Amino acid sequence: MRLLFAFVALVRPAAPLSLAGSPIAARARPPRAGFASMAAPTFIFEVDPNGDRLRFGCEQRTVTPVKPEGAGAAEYSLAAFVSDDPEGIMFSSWPPGRVRAADDGTGEFLIDVEEFQFATLKVAVELRAAVWLEKGAAKFESRGFSVRGLESVISADALDVRVRGTMRPSPPTSSLCILTGDVAFEASGAVPALLRAVPEPALRAASQAVGEALVGAAADRFGKLVPAAYAKWARARV
Repeated sequence: MRLLFAFVALVRPAAPLSLAGSPIAARARPPRAGFASMAAPTFIFEVDPNGDRLRFGCEQRTVTPVKPEGAGAAEYSLAAFVSDDPEGIMFSSWPPGRVRAADDGTGEFLIDVEEFQFATLKVAVELRAAVWLEKGAAKFESRGFSVRGLESVISADALDVRVRGTMRPSPPTSSLCILTGDVAFEASGAVPALLRAVPEPALRAASQAVGEALVGAAADRFGKLVPAAYAKWARARV
């Protein structure tokens, strides 16, 4: 069950969200240190002319060097770790109790996403997600969601939240042990009544803050928790 916790906000699918092409997409501040390469997040923000509907999102790629275990043997490689138990990677990347298997026999999972602030609202979201392997990469995709604590303000039917991602290890034969992580999310729907009086620049700033928080949390998992889980997995097999 390791792979399911390594994502959230998980992550970009085989057909990634197209955020960079938006005419109003914004570039983020310079990337944080600690990674061999971290592209600046790309943001999207759109409000319809009447101010009734909002669409915003974010995507980012991280490339993390990982210490190879087991003297570089293929059976202890990062690729072997990702392929061995993709769902378990997810579980190892979240605090206890934040991810659980859905009890409807679908093989999907329910994830309590960190509560975040959007303008004057605090939003708590539970994602339903699926995790699978595809061509040596671990894939994550949300399959639904619910909003908790804001039922009187936000109707789930009025919102669409999508989180997608990919975690790709370097091949066992590569001279460098690298974990490449892609994460993307997009939210769209009717603007809640409490936010309709908020100026557009404030909504834009709030949407970017949410994007930075979500992709930043995913980057931390890619850069810290997943390599730590890999090292523990390898030590148990050496």
